[in-house]
Amino acid sequence: MQNLHDKALIYIQPDSSGSYDDLINEHYNLINIFLDQFEISFIYYPLLLKDDHFSRVMDYNYPYIKEFQQTDISPIYNELAQKLDIEIAGPGLVYKTEYSNRLNFFELPSPEHFNTQEEIILFLTETMENIRNIEEDTMHLMFKMGDAFDGMFESELLEDYIAYSADESFQTEAFELSDELRQQILELHKSGHLKSLIDHLQKLHETSRKLSRLKITSGYKIFLMDYDMKEVRMSPLPKALYLLFLRYPEGIMLKNIRDYRDDLTEIYLNISQRENMDDIRESIDNITDPFNNSINEKCSRIREAFLKVVAEDIAENYFITGKRAEPKVVKLDRELVVFE
Repeated sequence: MQNLHDKALIYIQPDSSGSYDDLINEHYNLINIFLDQFEISFIYYPLLLKDDHFSRVMDYNYPYIKEFQQTDISPIYNELAQKLDIEIAGPGLVYKTEYSNRLNFFELPSPEHFNTQEEIILFLTETMENIRNIEEDTMHLMFKMGDAFDGMFESELLEDYIAYSADESFQTEAFELSDELRQQILELHKSGHLKSLIDHLQKLHETSRKLSRLKITSGYKIFLMDYDMKEVRMSPLPKALYLLFLRYPEGIMLKNIRDYRDDLTEIYLNISQRENMDDIRESIDNITDPFNNSINEKCSRIREAFLKVVAEDIAENYFITGKRAEPKVVKLDRELVVFE
């Protein structure tokens, strides 16, 4: 699938004639390559639904929507046409940006005008000129927004923050992500251009966001049962900490983490294959020290484990969260936790 940029041209047609389907299928790569140089995505729903990368985007962000590849997309075209609030006589391209709700429509001439690649490029070039004129109207607003964000980040960098305990640094240390995972999440970003399509898929399948049951096997493997049994992989110590928090739905105050040392040791011994008690004792000492950052590091590994398989708006129900000076909890309803 092509890169998903902040700007997109979306193909729509007011009926089911499909007059442009053959032409787009034949020249899909050419259109994408041309528009990509302007950082504009070309969205053609019939091919998008069958695209491997889009399937991964759906699987990561909407794992509860199944078998969407054969969806009838004509209602989506009608919805976009209604949002344009103009009479659409034939197929065209809708221009949309993620920083504006404004939609612009470019009518397509009959397919006979696109007998050659040169004619397609000429039309796209003319369309780009029109888009350039449209963007001039909003460019000054973008610059103002950029100035505001620059100031915001500068004030954050100047803030003098010193963490004296694991609880005080939880919101920063426990929510750090590796560069590799950041890149994965970026690649699976659910572009706003796809909102109409995804909303339609949810309506069609009569589903809204549904949290999966969490299965803990007898061998302490963790699965999201209703999301095609996605496995959530963790090393033994973060997994032991996670299972400890599952035991206590009301949460645990990090300042009191030492009180749970025996519970944690029991869980860790069941999970870990380590036999050196000195090493085990040291690991438990570190993670149950409220002034040691080890517990935040393990919470960060737990969060990463879930973010590797599902998007944050779903994953946040499963990993450990909590505000400063409040209990840290796994928010998931324990009725959704299944122990083998």
